[in-house]
Amino acid sequence: MNFLPYENDYKGVQIKYPNDWDILEKSPNPVAIFLSPYKGEKDLVRENLNIVIHSVEFAGLRNYVEKYVERVEKYNAKFTLLEKNFFTHQDLDAANLVFEALNSVIEDTMMRYRVMIVMDVDNIYELTFSAHRKKYDEYIPVIRNMMESFKIIR
Repeated sequence: MNFLPYENDYKGVQIKYPNDWDILEKSPNPVAIFLSPYKGEKDLVRENLNIVIHSVEFAGLRNYVEKYVERVEKYNAKFTLLEKNFFTHQDLDAANLVFEALNSVIEDTMMRYRVMIVMDVDNIYELTFSAHRKKYDEYIPVIRNMMESFKIIR
């Protein structure tokens, strides 16, 4: 699989994405949505990764992550947190979350999400991958590659 560079100088982000994926750019958020290839009428969920940027409003990444989990749990039926860990990305505090929740649009469809949250002095960067639960494992190697390639540029 070939990866192409994506760069948004205005928002100060770079990431590599698969060359057969589509990109939707929005302003202000999400900055970009990367959509997996459409596979026909039965492909009800296009797996995707989106980048959202927020101003820092909470003291510390751990506090932000706790508030994030509370918010997602409150607004998503059948929410289950599967993984939460903290690490560094580009010498910045970061966290990974993996959770499942019921899709609010497509009835009886369980989704799985992987979220990488990176905090610098001014901003929170959320990279959220969403997939049908049954297709999550198929896409996760690509998503890990994308998330690892993510850079904040100034």
